[in-house]
Amino acid sequence: MQNDMMQGSGAPMPGKSSLPLVIGTLVAVVVVGAFYFVTRSDEKMEGDAMMEASKDDAMMTEEKDEKMEGEAMMEKREVTVTLGAQNASGQEGKATLVETDGKTKVTIAIGSGTAGIAQPAHIHVGSCPAPGAVKYPLTNVVDGRSETVLDVSLETLTKELPLAINVHKSKDDAKTYVSCGDITAAAMSGEAMMEKKTDGAMMTSAGSYETYEASKLAMAKEGKVVLFFRASWCPTCRALDASIRKEASAIPGNLTILDVDYDTYKDLKAKYGVTTQHTLVQVDADGREITKWVGSENLAELVAKLK
Repeated sequence: MQNDMMQGSGAPMPGKSSLPLVIGTLVAVVVVGAFYFVTRSDEKMEGDAMMEASKDDAMMTEEKDEKMEGEAMMEKREVTVTLGAQNASGQEGKATLVETDGKTKVTIAIGSGTAGIAQPAHIHVGSCPAPGAVKYPLTNVVDGRSETVLDVSLETLTKELPLAINVHKSKDDAKTYVSCGDITAAAMSGEAMMEKKTDGAMMTSAGSYETYEASKLAMAKEGKVVLFFRASWCPTCRALDASIRKEASAIPGNLTILDVDYDTYKDLKAKYGVTTQHTLVQVDADGREITKWVGSENLAELVAKLK
């Protein structure tokens, strides 16, 4: 009778059959939430990994570029030689020596001589203004330009110093020199090359020993300039010349020593009252004498005399 009343009321009776549905719903929510969490975590990890890989790639690329740049510098070296005009030719300029793969390209660029006339050029043993025997023939200079590739490295040329690049007036007048420049040990060793930074520090170059040209007096604006009146026949001059060349890397960075031929520059001898070879004159940028002395035996003694 009681059962009939409950059935007759029409109200649903909760039973055990609805419990699995609730549990299934909860499980589904948990599974979906876990799947979403795992998926997002994987995406984040993948993104982080991509960022790290990108950073690594950038670092590797930078290191590769630096390595390639360093290798390029090692494979390719450049030296500049100043060529001074000889015998009032007006043909001053420069020669550039560039080494690539063990060979050296010599490019000469000077004031033009007689149009179309070939002017013999060579690398000679010795130094300007009166170099010795020919060491390496170069392509004739025509209208101020010449280019030659020598099958020797800059290292080999350095071992063969002293050397000078010399240009002759013509094939028929080869005894007359029109342009000449010394290949200095400082330039060949790389110490007179362009300044460059290493680990944030600036590397400074050594000073130089060059053939005299009036325009080079301007170097005294930011440093010191000394005129060395040297005669090729003077034993003590040759000794000082050899000392300077041998110790070129020790020339102070602010010092330029200009080699003045004692027998050629009579006007300069008169200007500075030079009456004997092996005289040294320190001058300012306007060519005014600062101090003068005779007879330094080596580079160190010369430097010690500077004002």
